[in-house]
Amino acid sequence: MDEKLKELTLMILHMTAWKEKKEDTSLLRSRKNYPVDIIDKLTEEGYIIAEKKTKSVYISEKGAKEAEKLKKKYFKSRKTKTSHKSGSKAGSYVFEVELEDIEPRIWRRIAVPETATLEILAYIILTAFGWMGGHLHGFFIGDREYGMAEFDDFGTMSDEKKITLNKLTTDSLREFLFVYDFGDDWRHIVKHVETLPAEQGSVDPECLDGERAAPPDDCGSVPGYYDVLEALENKQNPSEKQKERLEWLGEEYDPEYFDKDGINKELKDMKAIIRFHRFG
Repeated sequence: MDEKLKELTLMILHMTAWKEKKEDTSLLRSRKNYPVDIIDKLTEEGYIIAEKKTKSVYISEKGAKEAEKLKKKYFKSRKTKTSHKSGSKAGSYVFEVELEDIEPRIWRRIAVPETATLEILAYIILTAFGWMGGHLHGFFIGDREYGMAEFDDFGTMSDEKKITLNKLTTDSLREFLFVYDFGDDWRHIVKHVETLPAEQGSVDPECLDGERAAPPDDCGSVPGYYDVLEALENKQNPSEKQKERLEWLGEEYDPEYFDKDGINKELKDMKAIIRFHRFG
């Protein structure tokens, strides 16, 4: 396992944690949307307390101390260069993002600073939907493809790190496609619904609204997602195939789950999100 990825996961868990009263003590609790093997390793080493059938973890005292050390380790390095600068006066684009071919709808409405790069927009979408981010992604805008150019063997993709939203035409932003995981092919239709001027726009990205949880990573595209839903509906009397599906989930998965406040807490720390995805 990549030690750096494990460290970054612990650090982000700590940064996005909230305090919860349990009996006479106050514990730090955080969302569990990270690779299962990393969560298992952090649990093994005593940094977090995780139960299999929950969507969150508790951070132990040992884990909190280690996370503080990691913050000093990672944030003393030079600042990550992005077009998203705290305190900058820029307007925001409001996008409605919906997963294609799924009913009932899974969607998010997000506000994004107009100076953000497409790379930053990708990470905002991944965070808002709760995707783990361990796969390649790309944008299809107009007749061009933008994405993770360092993994482009054919040289047909423009580098998403070099393109800011305000450099793209209004027409091209009206509606475009974001694809996550070219295996499962999760296609997100992105529609520009509003532009907020500088005095109304936020310097931070924000999730404004949405419904329902994204499918579990690696579940096998849209047909696999529907298999998961069917297995959950038959949880009391599953078939053998559905039992395998439920065991694979490894924890309780609520397809109706949507936590806007939790998402916005994560989005407040874009530096941590960027580091997690780039090192991942």
